Amino acid sequence: MPVLRNPYEDLSPATQQTIEQRLNAIQTLWKVPLAEAIGEDLRPSGADPRSWGRALLEVLPKLAEETQGDVPLVNELLRAEYNGRLQGTVKLARKTTTPDHGINAGDVRRATAAAKERKAANSASKARARKRATASKVREAASVPNNIGLEEDDGDYVPPPPPVPRQRPSQNAPTPRIPVASMTPRRTASHVDEDSLVLGLQREAARLKTEEAKRKREEAEVELEIARAK
Repeated sequence: MPVLRNPYEDLSPATQQTIEQRLNAIQTLWKVPLAEAIGEDLRPSGADPRSWGRALLEVLPKLAEETQGDVPLVNELLRAEYNGRLQGTVKLARKTTTPDHGINAGDVRRATAAAKERKAANSASKARARKRATASKVREAASVPNNIGLEEDDGDYVPPPPPVPRQRPSQNAPTPRIPVASMTPRRTASHVDEDSLVLGLQREAARLKTEEAKRKREEAEVELEIARAK
């Protein structure tokens, strides 16, 4: 027997307002009116969605939240649950031989759960992809040679002149005075280059440690998302 529902015009003003609010919310999320979003073979009896029943209109907004803007996915999930109920393959679902009634609240609840599972699986897949990309970057950074910043020989190398032999001072000669300023070691260009190299290597090591910590944090987030999806 067909499901008997009160016409929209016979409902109280408060109930009519609630129905209008739900229909507007669904249309905002799906970008199309409810009557156009759901396939004709899935729609309940009656062309006016306002007369589809309170139970159905209570659960449809939740499905709209999980499938925002993806009307093809909505019909895919609803058709799978609707056909499964008609074929008796859905547990705890009331089997019916009158498909003219279209989808019911139970079909929408199961479709909403399936949409959540699919979204969780997609999120976990994206998290694993980010994890692999981060690990690849860390490996690339770790494979950089240690001679970063060192200039290569361009073939124009000129060896320094040989050291001048020091002459031994005479025992009777007075000891020369060395100015205090000359006793302070001077920082040559080679010293500056070595300092720059050491500083650069220290910064590279710090960056690698930061990326390693970020990678471990992302791995933990992936495991957490997978655990939540289960």
